[in-house]
Amino acid sequence: MKLSLNSFQGELPVVADRLLPDNAASACMNGRYEGGSLVPEREVYDRVSVVIPGGAGGFQLTDETTIQNAFNNPPAPGSNLSIIAQDSWLITIPTTGDIIRGPLASDAYNRWYIARQGSAPKVRYTKDGATGEKGLAVNPPVLSYSFEIGYADSPASQRFGGGISQRPEGLALVRARQDEYQGSARWYGTEFDITAKPEQLKASLEADEIPYESVFSTYVLTVVSILGEESKISGPSRVVERLESDSIVLGVILQFGDAIFDDPQIEKVNVYRSDGSGSFGYVGSLSRAEYDVQLGESATRLATNSFDVVLWSNGFTAFFVDTVPSSKLGESNITADWDQPDTSMASITNVGAGLLAGHFDGTVCFCEPYYPHAWPVEYQYNFADDKADVEVMGIVATAGFILVTTNSRPVLMFGSEPGAMSQQVVDIVAPNVSRRGLVDMGDYALYPTHDGLMMVSSGSARLVTKGVFSKEQWQALNPAGFVAFRYNESYLCFSGGVAFIFNAETGYFPIDPWAQLGAVTVLDGYYNPASDSFWILLIEDDVLTRIVKFGAGDLAELSWRSKEFQIPGGLAFSSARVEGDEDVQFILTGDGGYSYSATITSDAPFRLPPGRPRTLQLELRSSGRIDAVAVATSMQELY
Repeated sequence: MKLSLNSFQGELPVVADRLLPDNAASACMNGRYEGGSLVPEREVYDRVSVVIPGGAGGFQLTDETTIQNAFNNPPAPGSNLSIIAQDSWLITIPTTGDIIRGPLASDAYNRWYIARQGSAPKVRYTKDGATGEKGLAVNPPVLSYSFEIGYADSPASQRFGGGISQRPEGLALVRARQDEYQGSARWYGTEFDITAKPEQLKASLEADEIPYESVFSTYVLTVVSILGEESKISGPSRVVERLESDSIVLGVILQFGDAIFDDPQIEKVNVYRSDGSGSFGYVGSLSRAEYDVQLGESATRLATNSFDVVLWSNGFTAFFVDTVPSSKLGESNITADWDQPDTSMASITNVGAGLLAGHFDGTVCFCEPYYPHAWPVEYQYNFADDKADVEVMGIVATAGFILVTTNSRPVLMFGSEPGAMSQQVVDIVAPNVSRRGLVDMGDYALYPTHDGLMMVSSGSARLVTKGVFSKEQWQALNPAGFVAFRYNESYLCFSGGVAFIFNAETGYFPIDPWAQLGAVTVLDGYYNPASDSFWILLIEDDVLTRIVKFGAGDLAELSWRSKEFQIPGGLAFSSARVEGDEDVQFILTGDGGYSYSATITSDAPFRLPPGRPRTLQLELRSSGRIDAVAVATSMQELY
């Protein structure tokens, strides 16, 4: 008779020891399944670490050069190197949240997007060699605060008195200057006569026998950030009658107020115009640099015999002259529906094809593809339930769908167009109890519920740990505290001082990778496939917050103990064999005081002490791979 184990599984705590499969562990530590064999986990590499003096709840390394150089040139044995965190290569946030790279493959600004509970979403960027951070939202200009006009025959209080909101919109008509006109304004080298009303301009053109036509136009503005992000359009101006002529340059003055450049992150203002077509074509822009030049000018009064317009005074400090005929309008504006992200957006994740997804309360939202600052209201999906308030707990994109976990039922979303996503509510009450425990596993996702680990694929949802843990055993792991990752195609999870690897096919493998550290709580982590580096943010002894490299230290000693095998009476096992690539401590115990322990240094069979125990249990310990183990009643059976 031979007991042979050619593959190994992890623990199945809910199963009684005598009923375990032959290759399942009754106890194991620091081992994991790999290709049918049992392999040891590595400890964390803590001789080099990044120290975060102020603490953190989440992080992202935007450039690994500094820390990788330190790992490539480690300190002398017995000493450690602590690198102080720097903003130039590390982003930290004080609480749990998401930090993701932008969707552009070659982003000139190296943008990273940040969302967390209790704070408006932000973007971290690099510009002109310096690192900066700003709000993700680019707020549209408020048109009534942006345009100003003053007519000589308007009441002074309407032109210049009171607050900005009391002033009418800034539209005035101009024509190219002729010598007989006294007052003028200069715009890019051209001098213009200013005429406040269409009737006056028409009269002057008719007097000069210049043909013209009337065009009724509406203006909108957008602002553009220092990162080239264009805002949603402002509200429209009133309709203004413009005059166009093939013989002379005619135009409209738009005068801006101080508030247009109050936000230091705004680089320029874009002007768009509609001439009745329904779309707004590009007219031109006023940059901050041009605004600053105008701001530096003295307050100037421009006048003609019959009216005046005041520029650069009373809080209205810049102007723009539109001389673009209808036939020369630029590209149509595309930002009419580009709303700002909700200020309470608590998560952000990349779901592919330039699309980012986030959530706030019970609503899932999407950005405009490849424009992460624009989050149209039309791309929002509310998961309200008639029976209860639904709160979104986390979002993850798998190979075939987007999974939205809630405090009730999970929801699958399908589609590539953010405004046309289909939804499938999974008919199972399975609340996600830990946002950080939600992990994309490729074709499916895993997340912790009150009862166990839920596996959701495009066609089904099931409690994948049902045959592994009882509810009481599962709750003892503190699923609400899970911080989990996809690691070697398994579910790697940390919760307080507990750490384990779970695989749906091979079971539960507890690990203890912190041999050189004190009491550890894992806060965050991420895997960089480009450098094959897995970084972990942890707090040690409730005091020191630092980043260490997971799976890069020394090999830990794995231990694996089998079930208790029942042996038919009268049989005596005399021989054994262990196959592996390192020395293995082989321990065999049985009833009646039977016990044998030896360090096995080769794959050759070896003799066991005499005895006829009715139960046998194997235990293996090693810092190397174990491929197989067998015990038999004769040497011949081992070959």
